[in-house]
Amino acid sequence: MTDYARKMSLDLRMIDENVYSDHIDNKASHCAKLLNDYYKKYDAQKGTQFVFSDLGTYKPGEWNVYSEIKRKLVEDYHIPSYEIRFIQECKNEKAKKAMVDAMNRGDIRIIFGSTSMLGTGVNAQQRAVAVHHLDTPWRPSDLEQRNGRAVRKGNLIAKEFADNKVDVIIYAVERSLDSYKFNLLHNKQLFINQLKTNTLGSRTIDEGSMDEDSGMNFSEYVAVLSGNTDLLEKARLDKKITTLESERKNFLRERDAATGKLAEIESSVSFHTDKIKEAQSDLALFEKRVKRDEEGTPINKLTIKGVEDSTDIKIIAARLQEIDEKARTKGEYNKIGEIYGFSIMVKTESTSKDLFDCSVNRFFVKGQESIYYTETSAKPLLQFVFLKYSLYLYRMKQKLSSPSFADLFLGQRKVKQTLFSQINTIIDWAPIRAIIEVAYTKGYKSTGRPSYDSLVLFKIELLRTWYGLSDGEVEDQVNDRLSFSRFADLGMEDIVPDSTTVCRFRNILVEADLYDTLLAEFNRQLEAKGIIVKRGTIIDASITNTPRRPRGGKSYEVVEDRKEDENMEVSEKAMLKEVVKPNVDTEARWVKKMGKLHFGYKRHTVTDENGLVFAEETTAANESDMKHLETPLKKAKLPRKALVYADKGYDSMENKETLKRMKLKSRIMHKGTRGHEITERQQRINVAISKTRYKVERTFGSMHRWFGAGIARYVGLSKTHAQHIMESIAYNLYRTPGIIVSNCIR
Repeated sequence: MTDYARKMSLDLRMIDENVYSDHIDNKASHCAKLLNDYYKKYDAQKGTQFVFSDLGTYKPGEWNVYSEIKRKLVEDYHIPSYEIRFIQECKNEKAKKAMVDAMNRGDIRIIFGSTSMLGTGVNAQQRAVAVHHLDTPWRPSDLEQRNGRAVRKGNLIAKEFADNKVDVIIYAVERSLDSYKFNLLHNKQLFINQLKTNTLGSRTIDEGSMDEDSGMNFSEYVAVLSGNTDLLEKARLDKKITTLESERKNFLRERDAATGKLAEIESSVSFHTDKIKEAQSDLALFEKRVKRDEEGTPINKLTIKGVEDSTDIKIIAARLQEIDEKARTKGEYNKIGEIYGFSIMVKTESTSKDLFDCSVNRFFVKGQESIYYTETSAKPLLQFVFLKYSLYLYRMKQKLSSPSFADLFLGQRKVKQTLFSQINTIIDWAPIRAIIEVAYTKGYKSTGRPSYDSLVLFKIELLRTWYGLSDGEVEDQVNDRLSFSRFADLGMEDIVPDSTTVCRFRNILVEADLYDTLLAEFNRQLEAKGIIVKRGTIIDASITNTPRRPRGGKSYEVVEDRKEDENMEVSEKAMLKEVVKPNVDTEARWVKKMGKLHFGYKRHTVTDENGLVFAEETTAANESDMKHLETPLKKAKLPRKALVYADKGYDSMENKETLKRMKLKSRIMHKGTRGHEITERQQRINVAISKTRYKVERTFGSMHRWFGAGIARYVGLSKTHAQHIMESIAYNLYRTPGIIVSNCIR
């Protein structure tokens, strides 16, 4: 009987299609009308809709509600048949994925399905504007799953055109099984929510009031479907009472949490205030005890147990190394020496590395009271830190003096694999993929051979840049080297992209002008991890030569007759056109620098004080440095009052006004002119600036040595700019692990 009741509430023709006929007020008619309304409303955006029913699902050759609604949409509302599909048509996961992709593109506008087939595992939300429920499921979670196909992140149409909302339409018949099922859902959801919130003892379970995040609750649906307005009013009052009770409980809970948090903060402030006083007292005692040489370097004796009388750095370092290797303190602090009147302690700590437990010895300097200073926090004790690490350097040199073939091979492989794993740990690749897939959309095509993942191709580009390889060479290396293929996320069974595919991928990114965006995203992540710090910046330019330069003298061809009524010089110039020789980069230009001719491009690079690249601009080689200050600085997105270091080539009133307008502080070196030599003060300023500005030269030099930078690999300004950006990304990533280590031991 329950099955009959379900069918009757949905459509009487499901009982007997020969006895009962179509009616204007049945669910199929109302659903078809609303589907058409939403179809037309969001036609320009190709808005999509979901229709759910666990009863009367699509079966080829049989009458069913799905097919009936489709018939009405096609015949009555003239919606193309190919834009209306049933999920039951998909016989495998591949076909299902193709249908989902078509939904996201807007090729399919309306899709029908059951909870089991369409309610889970379908990410077709990008254009969804409405969800239609022809029947009511038995479980509250099923209703949530259905709505979740459209009400979720990634719905672009709802975000841009529908106030970030998706309409949910539930079709129900008064005094039918629909009322009973909603009442059942109401009780189930009420019990589930009270279990989740630990409120089973509250009176709301007896009163039957349950609030939803939005819209009507299940009790209101029951009241509406029963036809009794008193029940509806009671449901609304119950909802209001429950809301007020919930707000009261939230207030009390938040008040108690805030009181506890305040007490915790006050305790923390008191604790750290005491520690600051201790540290200040230790520092004052250090300043009192320290002895310095003429250059201001501390010269107090370092005393270590076992070698108390020795002052030989090698003997002390050897003893420290022995303690580091053999000490086992079981988590306790053991005194091993003294410096500046403070005790030097060692503590054995347990750690985990590569799934194995191991012990690591850490060294501390104990203050007068309770503070134990680590190597990084006790800056006055740098002498101790130097001695501790000097032995490691000494021993490494001893080991590398006569390495075996196996040591060299395994050591080299480990370093490279370690770099790749470190990069994968530091970088979140999901935003990088999102940027690339703005232009690289081949992976979404449902027909033809599957395309390579965009990240696979980008990581191959990174490998090509890191190792200075051509497209053909990087293809061979990824095929041959296990570390390369693993970094590129290619399995042993995967086919490596050929050189043509890599080249096409690079050209797609160039045409879409995405390289600057990619550099900015990498830098955003590095800045969030404290690797890049935008306190100050350095800007400079470097020449990138192209081998595709013209050979021999210029040649011209006559293109038109000279006009008698024009100036002779102008007219004769108009007659001639320079002949461009084959294999010449027409966008490159000649420039003379330090007495040597160059043909190519100029990269204008902005770096931080560590030499990491913020931004790049690429111009022809004959462009003046002075004219290209503002554009790369805008790309760098520097904070206000950041220092800008530059050499004499940028010294001009226009550039100083530019920096003033951008709220940046000028650190441009002073340039003398004929008859106006720079003053002694300006010379001293130049010397001070040069101590920071030189770091950009180190960046250029490292790129030349590591990646073979300075030679254009491609033809044209845009492709050369892409090369510059990739070299900057590769440089920043290559240096990142070393900077992290440096920050840890500083």
